[in-house]
Amino acid sequence: MAEQGLLTPRTIVAHAIYPDSHSWITWSTRDDIRLIAEARASLAHCPTPFVRYGAILESFGDYRDAGINIGIGTDTTPHNMLEEMRWACLLGKVAGRNLDAVMTSDVFNAATIGGARALGRSDIGRLAPGAKADLVLIDLDDLSMQPTRDPLRVLLFHAADRAVRDVYVDGELVVQDGETLNLDHRGALAKLREGQIRSEAAVPDLHWSGRGAEEISPLSLSRG
Repeated sequence: MAEQGLLTPRTIVAHAIYPDSHSWITWSTRDDIRLIAEARASLAHCPTPFVRYGAILESFGDYRDAGINIGIGTDTTPHNMLEEMRWACLLGKVAGRNLDAVMTSDVFNAATIGGARALGRSDIGRLAPGAKADLVLIDLDDLSMQPTRDPLRVLLFHAADRAVRDVYVDGELVVQDGETLNLDHRGALAKLREGQIRSEAAVPDLHWSGRGAEEISPLSLSRG
């Protein structure tokens, strides 16, 4: 990418799980992280889809220490930013082999101002005059938020979305007391189930092997 001029301050490198410094890569160079940093490109880190296959970023701390701007995304279901932040922090500690390799504040910054910076925007990712009023209100009295000495740490490592009370998007209240206001849950669920049935029925016609969904991806527990 660097040789082709594709690494620029406007570039968002998706995942970057396997730079030439990764322990699984037997390449002779160790230049990738440096090249991303020199180009002032950003990294979009989505830990969940890769850890499901046993792969992790090596490492969040290395990219951060190189001065690379990091944003956090979801890229898979469930689209739960709090869970992604938790995974980013825990896996960063594992990859760095150091309890302090990634701090809670690091992943919070990545999920907020880091993502905004990657998009070249100053009106999101922060609470400031002129910025969009994107707010998540947490119920500090929820049992899952106890003890509340360090609310952010408790939210990420214990409570997660169970303690989310209200959500505002650009000043509009979209979740109140844990209930979504602008979505027909029953209708959406019905459409989702219909789509799943259609998708599974079409698998043998679409997959090169002609096998069905249960052969390609067996259920965790057999029906028998």
